[in-house]
Amino acid sequence: MEFGVFLRNKREEKGISTRELSKRIGKSSNYISSLENGRTKLPSPAVAKKILEELSIESITDVMIEFNIIEKKDRVRALFQMNEESQKVEMINSIMQSIEQMDIDMLSAFHGILKRHKDVVVNLNFLEETNKRSLNSIKDYLDYLVNKE
Repeated sequence: MEFGVFLRNKREEKGISTRELSKRIGKSSNYISSLENGRTKLPSPAVAKKILEELSIESITDVMIEFNIIEKKDRVRALFQMNEESQKVEMINSIMQSIEQMDIDMLSAFHGILKRHKDVVVNLNFLEETNKRSLNSIKDYLDYLVNKE
């Protein structure tokens, strides 16, 4: 499914007109129509985020990854750009689910990357202040999984 088809389906599900959605995100209704009809392939990440928020889409980052609006590797960067606490929690849960699905070789490699790139871990620790869950638990969990094998 293309992003435009997804957009049209969700917009119609919510009973929102192209005109109303365009007003909410600060774009023209022609832009929304262009996206839905495939004349414009993809919105920018910022515009996609606005659209998905206005349509009350859960897992905004996962949807943007699915439609190649952002790359999977940009998931953490997107986390730092999120304003809503619920979005941050959702992203952390998504990252943790990805980690849980990794095999031992992948976990070991990921653990090595975390050790080598402590600045990333420090940036993740910043999120501890805004999140009830301790992000140190990600490293502890990786340590446990790597050492249990």
